[in-house]
Amino acid sequence: MKKKNTAAESDGMSEEDIDALIIKRGRPATLKLDYLTLRLIDKLARIHCTQSEIAGVLGVRRETFNRWMSQNDEARVTFEEGFEHGSKSLRRAQFEVAIQDKNPTMLIWLGKQYLGQRDQNDMRAEVKVVDLTAVDVLRKEIEAMVVRQLPPPMKTIN
Repeated sequence: MKKKNTAAESDGMSEEDIDALIIKRGRPATLKLDYLTLRLIDKLARIHCTQSEIAGVLGVRRETFNRWMSQNDEARVTFEEGFEHGSKSLRRAQFEVAIQDKNPTMLIWLGKQYLGQRDQNDMRAEVKVVDLTAVDVLRKEIEAMVVRQLPPPMKTIN
């Protein structure tokens, strides 16, 4: 049986050419993996914007942005590197403020975070040594008094 020729095949188009002409159904992609989008993600991550905030700036829902990030390694890496750069910048600024301005609060906080320093609570307790023989004598006297005041035991019927 002979296969029928389609109009496209008779025009000399291959199946790849035909597939390229087919319009994809569904909504067009709102996020594009381009220089401007990546640059925006980097800048926002550097100031520690959350993924929800970045999604809002890009005009998409958080779920859409998260899915897009999981499908695009370059976007995910851009976000992570921007966030790390922001952390380093923040740490550097904290050290500068602490050291240049001699800010005692910042110096104490940094010492606790990075040097294992802590506040010392001055707790002292006085311990008295008690002569236990006197306590034993007193305990025996109390026991004797209790025994003298107890009524005689009741007789039990077998």
